[in-house]
Amino acid sequence: MPDTNPPTNLSLAYLDQEAVLELTGPDAVSFLQGQSSADFSGSDTQKPILGTFCNVKGRVLADFLAFKVSDERILLRCEGQVGDALITHLQPYLNFSKSTLRRCEGVVYGGIGDQDGSNVTSSEEARDAGEWFAIPRFSGATEFWHLGDHPAAATTVSADMWYSEMMRNEDARITGATIGKYLPQDLNYDLRGYISFSKGCYTGQEIIARLHYKGKPKRRLYRATCTAESDCAPGSDLIVGDQGKAAGSVVNCASAAGVKYLLIETIENAFDDQLRLADCNTPLQAITD
Repeated sequence: MPDTNPPTNLSLAYLDQEAVLELTGPDAVSFLQGQSSADFSGSDTQKPILGTFCNVKGRVLADFLAFKVSDERILLRCEGQVGDALITHLQPYLNFSKSTLRRCEGVVYGGIGDQDGSNVTSSEEARDAGEWFAIPRFSGATEFWHLGDHPAAATTVSADMWYSEMMRNEDARITGATIGKYLPQDLNYDLRGYISFSKGCYTGQEIIARLHYKGKPKRRLYRATCTAESDCAPGSDLIVGDQGKAAGSVVNCASAAGVKYLLIETIENAFDDQLRLADCNTPLQAITD
């Protein structure tokens, strides 16, 4: 297999939980315009796009990072189990569309560092290996999508290190355990560019827009830590107070440097009322910096 070497000050993680889906066909843009919360019609090609797919109750079935290669070819990165479930969910609608959705052969890497990692994608070996896409995320963080035979890229850090960095930036993700569990507002998607409130209708739009314009979210996304040995998988329940009142759930979790980092969706001021994991009664500490 080809060997692609990242810059010495770019730490690369292999993200084996991720998948890239490919939507192709003349109806690709119009299909996503009617099914997702993102404005694909108003988005330029060769640009990343954040969005969600929701059910009719406004609950998130999948979050995605998309790359519009052209109007007839759009790539969408999501968690692997979520991607497989999404294809099944969308297939009845695809039957009436001139577009096709499939899961690509390929891998996803996360790069952390002060270089853009262009030599990961532009070396002669990398070009021969298949297609590479470098998708900027946050300052000093870039995703690399490789479509084709699995290349032997030189990974230098764990996936948990990458996900910890994403959680530091409050990048909430839907997993197989949380499909259909959250409203976009629970995960701050409405504050982070995942939801277009100016585009036309899409599945779940009425409920999401009503909460945005006429209501107030009961829960929001927060960062937290807990002891490293705690069991806090995505979807784990949170409680508050002496009576153990339900107060939300764990959205994402990753360990780094002996600390467990969490993204949680919970009620306002929950940290002031003994917020803890329901299963093991472990207290959570807020991250405020």
